[in-house]
Amino acid sequence: MADILRPKDLMRILGVCRAKAYQLIQEPGFPAHKVGPKEVIIYRNELDEWRRNNIVNPRPKKAPEIEKPAPPPKPVYKTLIAIPCFDMVHTDFMKSLVEMDKPEGTTFAVIKNTLIYNARNLIVDNAIQMGFDRVLWLDSDIVFTRDLLERLAGDMDRTKAEFISGIYFQRVLPTKPVIYSSVRWKVHNNGVVETGADNYLEYPKNRIFEIAGAGFGCVLTDVSLLKRMKDKYGAPFTPLMGISEDLAFCWRVNQTGGKMYCDPTIKLGHIGSIEVNESAYRRPK
Repeated sequence: MADILRPKDLMRILGVCRAKAYQLIQEPGFPAHKVGPKEVIIYRNELDEWRRNNIVNPRPKKAPEIEKPAPPPKPVYKTLIAIPCFDMVHTDFMKSLVEMDKPEGTTFAVIKNTLIYNARNLIVDNAIQMGFDRVLWLDSDIVFTRDLLERLAGDMDRTKAEFISGIYFQRVLPTKPVIYSSVRWKVHNNGVVETGADNYLEYPKNRIFEIAGAGFGCVLTDVSLLKRMKDKYGAPFTPLMGISEDLAFCWRVNQTGGKMYCDPTIKLGHIGSIEVNESAYRRPK
């Protein structure tokens, strides 16, 4: 006696889904025999004959899942967080610092009770001698979000820059951004010193842009830049007549053809009698 099949056998033999098997049974010419109110049988020899004259698209096989490659590991940089200060630091700054995400390889250097420019020069020496890759310079009156270092480091990785600043504002009103479109220092033949620094009053809001200088309240520098400045100038943060230590450093970078950049999406607060931020800058004068 010929093999007797049921609809469920079609799923295995024809490689179709349940709905397709029952659809075939309803088609004219398909060798299905109704033997009861709800029972249908198919003879194997008749099915073989039907298959010789008909093509059935089998149920598509599920594509094998391709294992996604693991994302490349984030590079680990030996980063020195440098905080030059005279003595006590603001509690809101300490709160920001404690809560900040600090990746593997992060170390602190707090130098106090000395002139700020001297502290900065000592930090340069320490960073080079101890083999650090980067230095995050923070002033002790700045507040920031916990992802500060991660964002600055990401900017540096993407742009290959050696100097990236966030943006903060002077504590006096009307305030200005502490980033500069020009930094000038020149000694004329008669001995008169000409100095100047022009704040950016308008700047791109959503992209990194090149600057001529910045305050060092929040700057990430590559140690290779610090080494070049030390090799050329000895103590790169020593002030010049008429300009402060941070602008003197920026002027020296400009003199060597170096590039400095600001990420204006990294917004910082500057602690005074009030926290000065971009809203204060945008306030009608």
